[in-house]
Amino acid sequence: MVAWLPARMTRRWSHCFAVLFSLSVVPFTVAWGQQSSDDSHARGFIHSVGEMLFFFAWPSAKYERVAVSNIVRTSGGYDAALTLHGTSFLEGRLWTELVIEVRNGKVQNLRWGRNSGTLFKPGQTMSDLGALLGELNRAYTGAKGGAPARGRVSSGRRPELAVVCVSNPTTLPIGYRLSWGGKSEVRTVDPGQADMYWAVAPTTFSLTFDDSRAPGVTPQTLELTGAPRIDDPATCLDAIIYDFQIESDAVGVAPRQWVPGFPHPFRADMMHGGKEGTWQCAPGFRWTSPDDVSKVDCIKEGFGLVGINVEAVAESGLFRIASVIPGGEAERVGLVAGLIIYSVNGIVIEGMPLSRVMEMIRGPAGSIVRMGVGTDDGESQRIVEVTRR
Repeated sequence: MVAWLPARMTRRWSHCFAVLFSLSVVPFTVAWGQQSSDDSHARGFIHSVGEMLFFFAWPSAKYERVAVSNIVRTSGGYDAALTLHGTSFLEGRLWTELVIEVRNGKVQNLRWGRNSGTLFKPGQTMSDLGALLGELNRAYTGAKGGAPARGRVSSGRRPELAVVCVSNPTTLPIGYRLSWGGKSEVRTVDPGQADMYWAVAPTTFSLTFDDSRAPGVTPQTLELTGAPRIDDPATCLDAIIYDFQIESDAVGVAPRQWVPGFPHPFRADMMHGGKEGTWQCAPGFRWTSPDDVSKVDCIKEGFGLVGINVEAVAESGLFRIASVIPGGEAERVGLVAGLIIYSVNGIVIEGMPLSRVMEMIRGPAGSIVRMGVGTDDGESQRIVEVTRR
């Protein structure tokens, strides 16, 4: 993590880090204004942190200076917002805020604040900040012999942290908002990157994102549970990782480990069951067949079925009737397995997600759905009306 740093920077960490913590005993604004050796060391430490973090934000830009832009006192400490200034060949003057959260005499979190980037936003992952945080705190405890500062921690037990990672294994950048503990952060996670967040437990993280890459969609909000940790997280391996996924134009999120009750990434009717690999119907939905739940097919309460199973035709964007339930409404109107469904209620469905097609076919019990069906060569198309039961 820090092997590339100048030796002069790493040598001063232990002493300067302890000086930074000493500032949490008195109001930060007062300590910053003192012209003392401690003040000088603290300034040097902040400058070193600014230089490192500016590199993380814009590796091709030139760092120039750092300034304290805001100090907010909180319960057990303060949030110090440092503004890092520099220049870029492409964007000219650049600045970004780094917020240092100090609690009980310890740097608890580092996070990006506002920034002036237009072409490029601060692009490194929160795991970089997490690694820096761990390195700085190790430097501090090493200087202090591993003992916390006297009088700054109410008990010998360290608080438990909740840790999550928002990951993007897709090939497209995805924007999102994460809210937790009265804070909110809007970010774009690039392909192959991940953002790590943590807070004192118990904390629930609220993730909001557009559930489609098409315009005019309604953002979806999910509640994320963090992995419990006592020690400081360093990488996403220390967290529950939530991956963005893309299916056609739909965007979803799924945890890499099984989280009971977590919703299906693309289906509103399903959620993780209590046992890994099992599914159950989401609240407000019921099994389509009470006698056979092995396929995990759910339908809204009060909605009806037409008696067909539908499958996507690989690489064509079309949908085929896979089977017809004997004695159902579909069989009554002459539908058979192998027919292609081209439209539902006058809407062409080619290229849609299968889950969306099934939502369109289903509807209130007793209502009628009109489907355009035909052979796979596009010939002999006709419209059939089926009553949902």
